[in-house]
Amino acid sequence: MFTQKSLFGLLLLIAVFSIPVESTIRRVPMDYGTIQSAINASVDGDTVLVSPGLYYEFINFLGKAITVRGESLHNPTILDGNTSGCLVTFNSGESLNSVLENITIQQGLGSGGPNFSGGGITIRNSSPTIIDCTIRLSGGQRGAGIYVIDASPDIHHSIFYGNTGQYGSAIFVKDDSNPEIFNCIFISNHANTSGVVYVDMAEAQIIGCTFDNNSVPSAQGVITVGSDHGVLVKNSIITNSPNGKGIVALDSAGIIDVRHTNVWNNAHGNFGGNASPGHGCLTADPIFVTGPFGSHYLSQVAAGQEVTSICVNAGEGLASSFPLSGRTTRTDQIEDSGIVDMGFHYQIKDLPTATPTPTATFTPTPRPTNTPTPTATFTPTNTPTPTSTPTVPTATPTNTPLPQIIRIPGDYPYIQHGINAARDGDTVLVGAGTYNELLNFSGKRITVKSESGASRTIINGASNGSVVTFSNGESYSSRLQNFTVINGYGYSSNHVQGGAITVSNGSSPTIEGCIISSNQAHRGGAIVVRNTGSNPVIMHNVIAENNSFLDGGGIYISDGAAPYIFNNLIRNNSSGYGGGAFSTNSNPVFINNTFSNNSVEHYGGGLYFMNSEGEIANNIIVNQETGEGIFIFDASSKPNLFHNNVWNNPNGDYGGIAVPGEGDISLDPYFAVGPNGIYYLSQLGAGQSVQSPCVNAGNQDAVDLGLDQFTTRTDHRGDIGIVDLGYHYGYHPVNTPTPLPTATPTCLSDSRLILSGDTFRPNDNFKLVLRLFNTCPPLYIDQFILLEVEGSFWFWPSWTPDLDYRKSLYMATMTQAFTILEFKWPYVDSAYHGARFWCAAFNEGYIDENYIVGEITYLTFGWAP
Repeated sequence: MFTQKSLFGLLLLIAVFSIPVESTIRRVPMDYGTIQSAINASVDGDTVLVSPGLYYEFINFLGKAITVRGESLHNPTILDGNTSGCLVTFNSGESLNSVLENITIQQGLGSGGPNFSGGGITIRNSSPTIIDCTIRLSGGQRGAGIYVIDASPDIHHSIFYGNTGQYGSAIFVKDDSNPEIFNCIFISNHANTSGVVYVDMAEAQIIGCTFDNNSVPSAQGVITVGSDHGVLVKNSIITNSPNGKGIVALDSAGIIDVRHTNVWNNAHGNFGGNASPGHGCLTADPIFVTGPFGSHYLSQVAAGQEVTSICVNAGEGLASSFPLSGRTTRTDQIEDSGIVDMGFHYQIKDLPTATPTPTATFTPTPRPTNTPTPTATFTPTNTPTPTSTPTVPTATPTNTPLPQIIRIPGDYPYIQHGINAARDGDTVLVGAGTYNELLNFSGKRITVKSESGASRTIINGASNGSVVTFSNGESYSSRLQNFTVINGYGYSSNHVQGGAITVSNGSSPTIEGCIISSNQAHRGGAIVVRNTGSNPVIMHNVIAENNSFLDGGGIYISDGAAPYIFNNLIRNNSSGYGGGAFSTNSNPVFINNTFSNNSVEHYGGGLYFMNSEGEIANNIIVNQETGEGIFIFDASSKPNLFHNNVWNNPNGDYGGIAVPGEGDISLDPYFAVGPNGIYYLSQLGAGQSVQSPCVNAGNQDAVDLGLDQFTTRTDHRGDIGIVDLGYHYGYHPVNTPTPLPTATPTCLSDSRLILSGDTFRPNDNFKLVLRLFNTCPPLYIDQFILLEVEGSFWFWPSWTPDLDYRKSLYMATMTQAFTILEFKWPYVDSAYHGARFWCAAFNEGYIDENYIVGEITYLTFGWAP
């Protein structure tokens, strides 16, 4: 018997969340709920246009000559396999007219034991086109990225990153195949046995590609040919393998023809076996530089760098003779011309500058609850001074031009172009919008600041690298201020990069008032600070929802660095060690930060110290999801702990050799919900019924720390007297929303529920969609669904407590649809009619009838056996 109770138990388990965006042709998910359903409906010549977002599904082209394309050049469309199978399959004789374009393929896993082939893409007896795709973080014994057997696909303009396998961790080619691998970049892939690209009993053409920091065993090559047939390698760059060779032919039957290729700095040699350099080959530093969309552009004097890479104009043939139109190796985005440059060419893209674009779908970009839109920049009168921070001398040069304000996009379309044009003392003032680029301060003592605040000014790294880099001795007067920094991707290499921000080589910038979220890296999901003399000030930021695969989900500190980390909210980050922050061989200072809900696989949910000194004072370190509050690994780590509240951390508040410091407490901080978030402190004076033990519990006066202009109180009175512990709100002015009448919503002119039917029988498709049309500028909303059945009520999202769900949704100025539920209706033994859904959308943080911005609607349905 299928009862009402079991029906709604099923609803709890299968709720799915997504945000489609309007598109054309066969649109996903606007017209079709899944990519595969759109493929199923397609005929030769069709295009399946997929909106940005995260899609958990596996697709098969079914032999059709169609294009499956990600819609946006800047916001990724991601197929995620959750390490449970191969994501894309071509095995029905597909031709070059079967095209996979602009899709990110991640976390696939090879199938078909015992060899478990094809983690990301399997191509068997077919020859499709793969273009402008990213294949990353996938696994499999053969072809963790792409497995090619009896096939001759074109694989063009694509990125392979972080794939791990035995043979051919990026691409495995076998049995009379002949793929054309053109203008691809391979970064940080790991082959346990042989070959990031491995070719055996087949042919392959590898032209215009870049291989950097890929790992193979010492006797093996980044490119390896097994036996029989051969490989052409031309116009490519193969560098920096930390423990292998560049190119290897394993026996005399495996032939590699290498021409006009730079093979350099591979740990165990550049060539091995029967491989040797041919005509036009080089062995020299390619001198990579960071540009708008990645970190493997070529240094060129003509583009503003100090030296020109030896790889410029060093290839075989003219650039115009290759399909490189609209692509470049130059940071100023001028197209390659004349003799072709070696290596990967980035696509030349226009960057949106004034109109915000929605970030990834399905899982909305995390942000602090109810962070208001600032109306003015708030600068505290007493900016904290880092402990033991050297004084920056003030020079008074003569005949120095007055500081200038460079406006983006008014004066330059890109932020980086504004930085390039700026001189010491200038301010690059950035208008509201989403900027899809990577920034490098290039040693300049300038301020790069948003005009409208972090919540309205977004720098989106689009998974192309560390979003902001300080690596040229920048000082405290090099300031990054008031941005949201998202979708950075820190590559694992000998020079560790943070997902969002990298500070290295004796640089000490100021990072202030930013929201740093949804970034990932091997170390330092949000921020990396490394090297002696790197002593940045990191203050008044929200560092949330970042991930590192190894150490430091929020912040990673190493090699003698001494950052001053002051008044930050560090929450919901994850890592192997040190979910909130990880320090090794360094001297960081952590003062008045709140660490909450961070997680680790091993130790140190909040903080992990190894062979480090420094200071941990006035912090709240509570409620980590896994791990300890503070973990100190060894006796050589001697940070000073005092006046912290370390409480309710699942593996203990202190781990390793850590013990409470002077004035430390372990008590419920009694967080309270206030105008800008959920980490205020409950206080009788602000109207709460209990007083937090963190109030007036610090080690010095608030005014001495510059926190008298900030607050832990929900009524936003400044902190006075002895400083309260933890993060203080107030960097942005409080913005209390004006109640909106319920009858005449001002932003969402249409808030409708759409159901796939009105009566459901066993195996019918049950799909509930919330469709909204926003007539206002982009905003964040909360939405609320009530399900009523026979006088009983279920509230969504609260009816799904076990799901990883965030109720805050991003609404662009357009129509958007959110899939709430989708499943096959189960068997029921009786009929019912009159179940009712009720829906409304609210200002973020205010599920209250006074804050409705979308009209209320009702929808009724029933079921029958």
